[in-house]
Parts: sequence; structure tokens; C-alpha cells
Amino acid sequence: MPGELIDRIMDYAQSRSSFAEARFMDIRNNRVSYRNGEFDGISSSHELGYAVRVVNRSIGMAYFNDDSWDTAKENIDVAVRRSMVEGKNRIFTGKPIKDRWKSDQIKKIQDMPMEEKIAIVRDYDRIMERFEAKIRINVVADRNIRSHYLNSVGSDIEGDISRVFYFYLMGVTENGEFEQSTEEYGSTSGYEYLDTLHLPERIENDVESLKQSSLAPRITPGKFDVIVGPEISGIVAHESCGHPTEYDRIIGREG
Repeated sequence: MPGELIDRIMDYAQSRSSFAEARFMDIRNNRVSYRNGEFDGISSSHELGYAVRVVNRSIGMAYFNDDSWDTAKENIDVAVRRSMVEGKNRIFTGKPIKDRWKSDQIKKIQDMPMEEKIAIVRDYDRIMERFEAKIRINVVADRNIRSHYLNSVGSDIEGDISRVFYFYLMGVTENGEFEQSTEEYGSTSGYEYLDTLHLPERIENDVESLKQSSLAPRITPGKFDVIVGPEISGIVAHESCGHPTEYDRIIGREG
């Protein structure tokens, strides 16, 4: 079974470093989309692999998706060699954590007929059409993630979780002016999450805002006080002061 090398990888990595951690992830994705009233297709993907980090004189990392010991050992050796170069080697390790969890939504998502997922995006497309959105892209997706994390402090964490996403792009044209909007929603849960979003009301409000933007008169260039929504203020805060104060950077765990 994929992921069974994790203990052997951890033993070897920590035998060659002052600190080591290893992670295995197995991710299955499904995506369904509708575009301007037409079914746009289904895509599925399966990805899995290991990540290893070791600390000696500096930090070295390795990533590989081959579930063979020879490949694992070769990549760990590369990470160890890289960690022997002088550099940043302070890293916050924390206390050991042992935990297991499994979402009860995984089987529900796996057993959900594809026809039902197609119906979800089709229905959202029809809502946008009813409110006169001319350009319409609707996407629903789900992801099942199986992960196992170990470190040399003694942490051992396993989890099976499910995630659901919904994305849309729509545009309107009024008096020759075009405006478009995108929204993206996601939750670590099942498809019942979409029912909590009240999307018909959200979509209607979004279309109306686009129409008003299209009809709004243009302003004369100059200097103005501006009130911005959370989408803009969040980006400004993140880019200007968020990056330097991110937790993984502060404690030395940034890649």
C-alpha cells in the first residue's frame, strides 16, 4: 500500500540528522465544470508522494513520488548533503503530538454519483442565466487527502479528510460596458457545505453589483479617499505586512 515506507524513511533520515521530519500524502481530486450553459467536462487526478526535511548545519529537503526504498534513500542522502552546507539551522520543533482522525464525509463523496455533481454546476449556471449573466463559468470539485506525518521529536499524526470547492466567474454587459466577478468557496467537509452558502442570493447580489458598476459614470482623474471591500483590503494587508510576519518564517520552517 502506498505510504508504507514512511517509518523506514523517518528512521533513516533521523539517523543522519539532528532533526528530521517526513510526510506522506495521497490526494484524489475530482472536478466538474459548466461554461455558458454547456457541460464543460470532468477531470480527475491522483497524486501521492513523500516530503522529507532534515536539519544539520542548515536545512535540507527532498520530495519524491516513487514508493521504492532505493529512490527514498537516494533523495534523503541528497537532502542530508544539502544540510551540511553552513546556513540557517534553527528550527522550532515543538512538543510531540500523536493524533488520528478520519472524516465521515469521505465515503459519501466517493459514493456520490457523478450525475449529481454535474447537476450542481448546471443548476448554478441556470441561476446566473436567469439573472442575465452573459459570461458564466461554474466549477465544483472535491478532494480526498490521506496524510501521515512523523518527526524525530516523536510526533505521529495521521488524517483522512475531505474538501469541497466551488468557483464561479460571471460577466455582464450594460450599455457597452463589461464587468466580471469571480468567487471561490471551500470547506473541509462534504457537499452539504454548498447548501450553507445560500448561493442563489449571493449570485443575484453579485450580478446586480456588476450591472451597477457597468452603468456607473466614469470619474474625473484626481485624488480621492477610497473605501475598499475585504477582497482588496485583505490583499493589501497580506502583501504589505503579512509575508514578513508569517509564522513559518518566524520559527525557521519556511521552505
